[in-house]
Amino acid sequence: MSSHTDVRFASEEYLRHMMLDYMQMAEFVKEPFIVARADGIRFWDVQGKEYLDGLAGVYVVNVGYNNPQMLDAVRRQLETLPFNPPMHGTNPRAVELANLLAEITPGDLHTVRLVDSGSEANEAAFKIARQYHRQTGNPGKYKILSRYLSYHGATGSTMSASGVGYRKTVYEPAAVGFLHTYPPYCYRCPYEKSYPECDVFCARTIRTMVEWEDPRSIAAIIVEPIRGESGIRVPPNGFLPGLREICDETDVLLIFDEVQTGFGRTGKLFACEHWGVIPDVMCLAKPVAGGLPIGVTIAKENVMSSLKVGDHSTTFSGSPLGKIPDYVCEIQRIKAKEKKKFRNEI
Repeated sequence: MSSHTDVRFASEEYLRHMMLDYMQMAEFVKEPFIVARADGIRFWDVQGKEYLDGLAGVYVVNVGYNNPQMLDAVRRQLETLPFNPPMHGTNPRAVELANLLAEITPGDLHTVRLVDSGSEANEAAFKIARQYHRQTGNPGKYKILSRYLSYHGATGSTMSASGVGYRKTVYEPAAVGFLHTYPPYCYRCPYEKSYPECDVFCARTIRTMVEWEDPRSIAAIIVEPIRGESGIRVPPNGFLPGLREICDETDVLLIFDEVQTGFGRTGKLFACEHWGVIPDVMCLAKPVAGGLPIGVTIAKENVMSSLKVGDHSTTFSGSPLGKIPDYVCEIQRIKAKEKKKFRNEI
């Protein structure tokens, strides 16, 4: 029997060897959801039931399942070079994507670190921020400031940076050096103020927090330009510009987590472009490779150039298969051309 319709995979006997994301397995096996195949914008479970995938996986499959360009690119890459050891060099697909990302990301975000997921991209951003300050004469700047109700990943440091308590309580104590402040939420303001009369108090209070912690101890502020966890929350207009100003004045790096909002999901190629704010470091993942595992940490050249050789490495960060199918580069080229055309028109 084909695995597409083999209900054995939904049995407790098979599933007892699994641990799934955010699942209590004792409850999951009572009514398991096992996806067997997909095509276009639909997928089917092992019992043959059809579903419309309104989430594009988890904001990942922007070009649809079974995209012909993607399948052809993966086949060709498998036959040509499925892996290269990252500590010894790189490959043409990686070089191609790095150059393309440098072209289409805003401002002077020009230097790319390729990893395998959004969690790894944010984890790399924290390491880069801390080492940047160490290499530029400020070794005491190590704290990372983020927001409650945010989500930045499931690794040790990214979980600690995230601000959703129930996601990390069972794994605590968390890593040291992570601070949290209230998020901007004008509809139910945690500060009980009203916009615009508040003069973006949610940004101004972050300045106070940095001052009280001592700017000499703060390495970076990380935010999702538009929050994706605990509801989609768009910040007030002055919030991100306010953060940029605070970071510039206190020598703190600004990190934008665009894992969910990048590559056109908000009407612009990157969400930060709605406010004209350029971070020092931007983290990308999910839709970059249409479902294949990839994460990207891209930073300003002066930040990346401070890193020493060998200070950050992961085994599969050099994989041309998981990283750079040709179709991805072509899709991003099209987006980049559309973006430039739009800018010319306005």
